[in-house]
Formats: sequence, C-alpha cells, structure tokens
Amino acid sequence: MFGKLGPQELMIIIGVALLIFGPTKIPQVGKGLGKAYKEYRGIKKGLTDEIEGTVKDTREAVEGKPNKKEDSA
Repeated sequence: MFGKLGPQELMIIIGVALLIFGPTKIPQVGKGLGKAYKEYRGIKKGLTDEIEGTVKDTREAVEGKPNKKEDSA
C-alpha cells in the first residue's frame, strides 16, 4: 500500500515524532505502543484458539453422527 520505507522517510518520521512528543516523551510513547501491541497479540491468539476449538468441536460432532446413507444400505 505505502511501499517500502527508506532511510530518508524514517528520518522524517523520527523528526516529526520528536517535534510532537519531545525527546523525554518518546520512550514513554514507545513503551505504550509496545504494551498495546502485546495486548493485541494476546487477544488475537485467544480468539484464534477459541475459533479453532469451536471448529474442532463442530467437526467432531458432525463426524460422530451416523451417516444416513450408510444406515439405509
């Protein structure tokens, strides 16, 4: 979508971040972003595990039922 970021683009982003937040707030902002990303990954993993478990339970329930075509033969 945006393409690759080169060194010039990264320098501009860092410069803008320094202007907006100041040099003392940058570590706090980074720490907050890290915590948010870690929480996001945890929620994503929990949802993925729950969906996979539901799919597995559904498959087992469907496969556990006798096939009607086999009973009539």
